Amino acid sequence: MATSGTYAFVLTVNEVIAEAFERAGIDQGAVTANQKQSARRSLNLILTHWGNRRIGQWMIEQRTVTLTASDATPSVDARMLDIIDMVLRRDGRDVPMVEASRSEYLEIPDKATEGRPDRWFLDRQRDAPVLYLWPVPENSTDIIVYDQIRRLQDISAANAADADENPDVHALWYEALCAELARRMALKFSPARYGRLREDAAMSFREAKEEGRDKAATTFSISYRRR
Repeated sequence: MATSGTYAFVLTVNEVIAEAFERAGIDQGAVTANQKQSARRSLNLILTHWGNRRIGQWMIEQRTVTLTASDATPSVDARMLDIIDMVLRRDGRDVPMVEASRSEYLEIPDKATEGRPDRWFLDRQRDAPVLYLWPVPENSTDIIVYDQIRRLQDISAANAADADENPDVHALWYEALCAELARRMALKFSPARYGRLREDAAMSFREAKEEGRDKAATTFSISYRRR
């Protein structure tokens, strides 16, 4: 028998919820609107938690910003969780920039000094991050190029099937997402199954995390700074 020849399998949010309730031993016909709403709320909490754990490379986006002379705080994406790396591009050549800690940036004696920026500090405020560059850009032609980790998209609050959507996760994380939601639904509505589902969720997360890691060789460098 021939295979399908397709690679288009995706799960919708409603299907993730249905799978989770089935694993928790809850009859689909008995699932209430409040339970579905609870599941969607839990999905948002899962994705927020996974954002803290930097789970996947699909969360990484490369951004470029053309700098403005005398502006030390260029605008950045409000969805940004963190910056991984940054370079300064001048005349087609990229020069690595160094991340500064909060205390290191605070200790810079003259934060108004202009020149070619060689370090950056990301102040991750509640509503939006603020990026500080130093020295302050000396022209309006330099470009910063950086890899950012973005937030995962929300699960909407709707329950209706015609308002369905896809979760913002890579296909290799579908199993982990279903398993974790099943664990949380069991904790709320089916305690007898919680222990087994907790084990399944932990194992699925480990497997997905291992598969999604950056497999390139890691190079360590040590920076000495006199305090």
